[in-house]
Amino acid sequence: MSSPSSTVEKKSMMEKLLTPGWKPKPATFPELCECIVWIRFVIAVCYGVYIGLEEKSRGGVNLMVALNLVTFVPVFYATTYLGASQEEFGANLIFGGVMEGLALTTLIWLYMYTASHPEDEAAFSLVFGKLMNASFTSMEAGGESATAASEF
Repeated sequence: MSSPSSTVEKKSMMEKLLTPGWKPKPATFPELCECIVWIRFVIAVCYGVYIGLEEKSRGGVNLMVALNLVTFVPVFYATTYLGASQEEFGANLIFGGVMEGLALTTLIWLYMYTASHPEDEAAFSLVFGKLMNASFTSMEAGGESATAASEF
């Protein structure tokens, strides 16, 4: 007869992650924090694509929503669905991968928004190119920019 601890050890990582209410401990599921980080990354990619393809996705509200989704949804999943104890796993369960997830959301948001708005990208490139040409021209002529550049 096998003991309950040996059957828990034989479970695959996906079985452990998808079994409701089995109350994982650091000894029985040490990979939980890593799995939570990967859940954060999946949420970050999905939300980044969503707000990147949205027509009017501007402002800090999207970043705050992303921060809340990336931070609290995986913790809620781990504590409510799995029954994991935050105290036993420590701060890594709560905050591990949060900044990386937020950065991933922002990166994908910017990429998707830029890819779906080529006219805005072309206008920005035109204005930025003119600004850079004017700056280089004034530096060659010995204008203010050359003096400011030599100070650094």
